Amino acid sequence: MQSTTRRYENRLKLTQAFAVMLVYVTIVGSTAYARGTGSSPNEYEIKAAFLYNFASFVEWPSKTPADNSGAFVIGVCGDNPFGNTLEKTVMGKTINGHKIDIRYFKSVRDLKPCHILFVSSSEDNHFDKINDIVRDWHVLTVGDTDGFTRSGGMINFFTEDKKIKLEINADNARKSGLKISSKLLKLAKIVKG
Repeated sequence: MQSTTRRYENRLKLTQAFAVMLVYVTIVGSTAYARGTGSSPNEYEIKAAFLYNFASFVEWPSKTPADNSGAFVIGVCGDNPFGNTLEKTVMGKTINGHKIDIRYFKSVRDLKPCHILFVSSSEDNHFDKINDIVRDWHVLTVGDTDGFTRSGGMINFFTEDKKIKLEINADNARKSGLKISSKLLKLAKIVKG
């Protein structure tokens, strides 16, 4: 007969495994939906699905500058590697009852408040300036450049074994008033400092 502690531990492990599976299914399902085909999604289709789904696993403060637009704003700073994939991914969807607005900022000078900001690799020499600008906007910053999370970014995509993976610097998120769900943190490589 299992002790109460062992049963609790087993139930906790099952709950954690379910949470991880739920995140995976949500992301993969959104990607497949966005494509509308049975073929494998490409790199930026997967990253677009992640950007959309991050909203479900991050808590923002009750009021942010981007809230003034009335929409949930996802921005891209620098070159746009997504083409029209972001629009296709979020088409017809909402986040917490708000329509999703995709905005493109050609350079750091053009930045406006948003909830999620993808920083293109074309801006890798401007990470410090971007962080200075968005610091008080409560923006989840996401990139796909080596060193992004050590340069003040919060989530970085990287490829390992031909799979897109995440590294997260939760300390940087906390400094901006954001809380990243433990469910998402479990899927990522954690970066400190």
